[in-house]
Amino acid sequence: MAHAGQAPKLHGRVRRDPPVRGDWKQLEPLTEPVIPALSDLPIPEVCDGEWPYTAKVYWESWRKSPVTRIWTDDDIALAIDTFLHYARTLCFTKDRGGISLPPSEFRIRMESLGLTPKGRVDRRLLMPEEKAPAELHSIGRGEQTSSEGSVRVIPEAI
Repeated sequence: MAHAGQAPKLHGRVRRDPPVRGDWKQLEPLTEPVIPALSDLPIPEVCDGEWPYTAKVYWESWRKSPVTRIWTDDDIALAIDTFLHYARTLCFTKDRGGISLPPSEFRIRMESLGLTPKGRVDRRLLMPEEKAPAELHSIGRGEQTSSEGSVRVIPEAI
């Protein structure tokens, strides 16, 4: 039995114009930390007077990040709040009470601050040594072009 209408397109809808998300912002190297030193932050009581190792590593890497250079006071407050919640979560025990945030909340906060690779891409931020990726235009199923010519994009590499 024949169907009414045209046959479906093989490749579906194809975007022919470049994505519009704004220009990439090249970050400048950080000369002086923007966020306070770890010794200036209050250690949560649940942590028994000592910062958890991974919390210390996070804070020190954030202090060195050029992303912090463009932060507002609100961003700094969110980073401190995120860090303190993270430390409390690492030290969290049910018998001592406290607040535990789900890992997804930390990921979302870090991405919104531009502290993860995905967060930097979302905010279109480039580290001082990075170059802007070639803007790619979709021309078909899985194939894209750039200024260098036609390339095949592997989905895992996006």
